[in-house]
Amino acid sequence: MASLTDRLSRAAAGTSALGFDPTGRSAQRLVEIPVSDIEADPGQPRKTMRGIEDLAASIRNQGLLSPIVVEPLEGSTRYRIIAGHRRHAAFSLAKPGAPIPAIVRTVAEQTRRELQIVENLQREQLAPLEEALALKELQHDFGLSQKQLAERLGRSEASLSELLRLLDLAPEIQEDLLRGPEGGPTKSTLLEVAKAPSADRQKELYERARRGEYTTGTAKAQKAAKKKRKKSHEPEPNVRTVESEIATVVITLCDGEATTPSACIAALKRSIEILSEAEA
Repeated sequence: MASLTDRLSRAAAGTSALGFDPTGRSAQRLVEIPVSDIEADPGQPRKTMRGIEDLAASIRNQGLLSPIVVEPLEGSTRYRIIAGHRRHAAFSLAKPGAPIPAIVRTVAEQTRRELQIVENLQREQLAPLEEALALKELQHDFGLSQKQLAERLGRSEASLSELLRLLDLAPEIQEDLLRGPEGGPTKSTLLEVAKAPSADRQKELYERARRGEYTTGTAKAQKAAKKKRKKSHEPEPNVRTVESEIATVVITLCDGEATTPSACIAALKRSIEILSEAEA
C-alpha cells in the first residue's frame, strides 16, 4: 500500500484523490485563475520565500511546469492556496496579470495541512526549523502523538523526534533562522546547539556556528576528548583556580578551551558584565 507521503504527493500533482478525504468530494479540475483572485494560506508552514527571483526566471523562460493546488473559498469567487505558495509568488513576478494554471480541490483541514508540509518538503525545500514548527502546530491542533504524526506523514518516529528538538533552540535563534538569509548552520549543527544547557550558551555556540567555528565535527571531537580525559583521570585543561586573600575563583572555560591568562581575563570580564546587568 502506498504511504501517505506518496498519496499526498500525487494529490498535490493532481494525479489522484486522497482516499481518506472526509469531505467525500474528491472531484478536481484544472483551470486558469487570475493571480489576484488567489490568496495565500496564513497557516501554511513556509515562513520565508527564498529563491523567488530564480524561480521566476525559470517560469519566464519555460513556463509553469506544475500547476499550483487551490481550494475555493466558501461564499466567494476567490481561492486559497493549498500547495504552491512559492510558484504563485514567482509566477506573479514572471507573468504579471496572466492567469495561473491551478488544480481546484476541496480537502479537509488536517489533510490540507499535511499536504502542505509534504509539498514544501518534496518540492520547495522547507527549512528544518520551518518544518519543525509546522509539525508541532499540526500535532498540537489535532491532538496527535508523535507516533501518530509520524505514521500520518510516512516518517520514522525517531527522525520526527530529532527534528522537533530544534524547537529547544532559544527564541532569538529561531527568529534569526526564520528571517535570515538562505544557508547558515546545518540541521545537525543546530541540533548540537540545541543541546546546550542555557539560552546564553546556545546563542554563543550559534554565533560560532554562523562563523563556521562550530560544527557537528567540532562537537563530537570535544565530547571524545572529554571522555578520554575522564577515563585517564587527566586534569581538565579548561579549568583554572585563582586564589587571592578575599576569594577563590574557579574558572571553567567552555568547549575545552585552554585556560590561558587572556582567555581567563575575557571570561571574567564577561561574567562581570552579566552580574552588573543582573544587579541593574
